[in-house]
Parts: sequence; structure tokens; C-alpha cells
Amino acid sequence: MDYRTKLGLYVGSPDTKVGHAFVEAWKNDPEFEIWSTQLDGPRATLSYVKKFYKAKFCICNQGSGMNSACVAESINSGCVPVIMPEYYDFPLIDIINWRKFSIIVKEEDVYNLKEILKAISDEKYRELQKNTVKVQRLFEWNSSPMEYDAFHMVMYELWLRRHAMP
Repeated sequence: MDYRTKLGLYVGSPDTKVGHAFVEAWKNDPEFEIWSTQLDGPRATLSYVKKFYKAKFCICNQGSGMNSACVAESINSGCVPVIMPEYYDFPLIDIINWRKFSIIVKEEDVYNLKEILKAISDEKYRELQKNTVKVQRLFEWNSSPMEYDAFHMVMYELWLRRHAMP
């Protein structure tokens, strides 16, 4: 049984250019869930997190507020991130290949997003989702750093960049 009942989840403000376009294009589509409510208390936070577990793809565009955590929440929940960057500096870009576990589309593709996501085969989706789960621990912050967690990945990336400088 597949518990991911939504094609996509959009979390973010409708006040951004992409947010407004997404809400206008997909607000009446039952395959998309749109969450643009401010978090207020533990119940709202729980409702917010549960939505990530119900979607196959989580649409993350550059923005502020709740949307700033969208990529991390997507990865944490095993929801394949769909990243719509204008200018997005991918974390750990020197260590991981983002195209193996996420979909990267242009912001202007917001109106074609359903077609883009539906064109992904079940096999390709399963591969992306499996790889999303594989990279989860690289994004975890622990109170005491653990092998291959976010602390170690950031330190390693800094080390790589230091050695790449002339």
C-alpha cells in the first residue's frame, strides 16, 4: 500500500513570484497539496510534517519563512525534493550529486510541473526516493556529531574547498 497519496506538496508563501504562480496554477488540483499557513504550536508543526510523508514530490523554491526548511524536511521524510532555484547554492555540492535524489526544474516550469512529474516513470521515482533516503543521514544534526552526519559533511566540504583554492 502506498501511503504517498499526493503527487506533490508545495510549502511556502504565496507572496513570492513562484509561490503565487504555483498557487494560481494548482490550487484546485487534487493531486497537489498546498501549505502556506504559518506554524503556530505543536499541532500545526505535526500537521506540517505529516504532509511531507503523504507526498511523492515536495516542491521547494527559494524563499523565506517555512519554505527555507523545505529541502531538509523533504529529505528527512523521504519525499523527493523538486527544487526550483533561481540562484540556489546546493549544500554539499562537492560531495553529493543532487540529480540522483531530486528533480531540478526552472522557476518558469511551474506551469508544466504536473506534466514533468507525471513523466517520471515509477522505476525512476523509486530510484530517486531510495536515494533520498540514502542521503538523509548526511543532513542530520546530532547533539554530539556522528560519523557522516551534517557536521562531518560540512567540515569535509570546507576541507575540500580549502584544498581546491590556489
